[in-house]
Amino acid sequence: MLYPFTDAALKPVHYPSIEALIAARKPERPLYCWHPDPVRQAARNFLDGFPGDTLYAVKCNPHPYLLRLLYASGIRHFDTASLNEIRLIKDNFPDAACYFMHPVKGRAAIRAAYETYGVTHLVVDHPHELQKIREEIPIRETTI
Repeated sequence: MLYPFTDAALKPVHYPSIEALIAARKPERPLYCWHPDPVRQAARNFLDGFPGDTLYAVKCNPHPYLLRLLYASGIRHFDTASLNEIRLIKDNFPDAACYFMHPVKGRAAIRAAYETYGVTHLVVDHPHELQKIREEIPIRETTI
C-alpha cells in the first residue's frame, strides 16, 4: 500500500501500486510514499526487543507523518539536536521525552530547552559543555 501526500495536506491517500499512483497523480515533483505497516512493525520489534529507552533520531527524518506513526507505535523518547527539533516533538507529543544530543550547544539553546520545553537529558562529551550546562540549568536538590 502506498500513502503519498503533500506536506500541505498531511493526509495520506491510498494507492494500490506505484503504477496507479503515477497514473492518477502524474507527479512532476518527488512525493513521499509511506508503507505504515512496516514502520509500525519495526518500531514495535525494537521496543519489544530492547530493554532500555528507545530513542528515535529526529534528524534522520522529521516528517510529521512518520513521527506520528512512530509515536502511535509506542516511541516516546526522541534524540533531538536543535531547538526546532525539540519544539517539533513537544508541540506534537507533550508527554514525549527529548534528549538534547547536539555535542555543542549554545547557552541560549540550553536554557530554552530546559525552561521552555522541560528538557533534562543533555549529551555531554567535553568538560566545557558540562560547565555551560551547569551555569545555565539550576541544580535541583534531590532526596533519597
